[in-house]
Amino acid sequence: MTINRNLLPSSLLALILLGDIALASVVFASTPPQKRQTLKPCTPIARKLQTDGTAPQSLCAEDMVVVGKGQQITLLCTQRFTMVEVGQSGRVEELCGDENVIPSHRSSEGVNSFRARGNLTPLAIAPYGQVHLQERPTIRWQRIQGATTYQVRVTGGHNWSVTTDQLTLPYPKDQPSLRFGETYRITVTALRGNSPVMAIAVPYNLLTQAEAKQISGWVNQLEQVTPSKDDLAISELQSLYLAYGLWDEAIRVLQTRIAQRTTNPAVYRALGDRFLELGLASEAKTAYSQALKLSTAVNNRQEEVLAQQGLTQVKQLQSQLPSSTQGAQ
Repeated sequence: MTINRNLLPSSLLALILLGDIALASVVFASTPPQKRQTLKPCTPIARKLQTDGTAPQSLCAEDMVVVGKGQQITLLCTQRFTMVEVGQSGRVEELCGDENVIPSHRSSEGVNSFRARGNLTPLAIAPYGQVHLQERPTIRWQRIQGATTYQVRVTGGHNWSVTTDQLTLPYPKDQPSLRFGETYRITVTALRGNSPVMAIAVPYNLLTQAEAKQISGWVNQLEQVTPSKDDLAISELQSLYLAYGLWDEAIRVLQTRIAQRTTNPAVYRALGDRFLELGLASEAKTAYSQALKLSTAVNNRQEEVLAQQGLTQVKQLQSQLPSSTQGAQ
């Protein structure tokens, strides 16, 4: 029996049975991609993440996702920086709604929460966020006026400390790596001589090894289907990392593009967005200012407006911070 799928209605679930054999259980229907471009171009807002290593499928808002009975699919919603898992059919725009979002550790608590309470503490600003992939992270923090040295302590499955007069501490070579699936605490104490000035402790939660492997596989898939490295950093990888609460990875991929000398203002603007979301006003201002400069130079009005809006939000954030905290940035 030969079936011409082009004759099937575009919104029909094509679960075709021959005896006990299912020929097709999941169909991404709508206007076929090759016809869509001749009718009305659309901007993709999601990708279907594959678990079999095949390329993620690009989907537009009006596309109809049809799911077979008892099956589930995972969508990366690139407009909203979320991931959804659905077991029912529907339009992509609807499936990317809040009710389907996979819970994540996307909270930025532990980075900006102390500022909101007005404590003048040496914020361990990197690694960013609370959820991580790095087993041997580099730790960075802000300078505190009057401090002569800083003590960095890691507790949890491991227990070690290092005192330094620098603002960056590469993970010590003589210490064992952190373990996937474990929770640790990083404490940075500012010292004046031998006396503590102030301190802060932030959680460091490593994803499981299975989660890390899955994310790595999806990153490889997305790299294969996204020709533009800037688009990959701004859209797909931002969505994937933020869906898991991986702020450090989301920021690092943007910083990598900047280190590779991209002149795309959207990269700098996205970096400003991440810093602003973390409450890091000075870092956000630097990124937005560069985005504004680049967008003005190429007459990119859309990015110019977004950068200006970001700078306005930075001013609002700075007005809420203690003056000495602003100076520490």
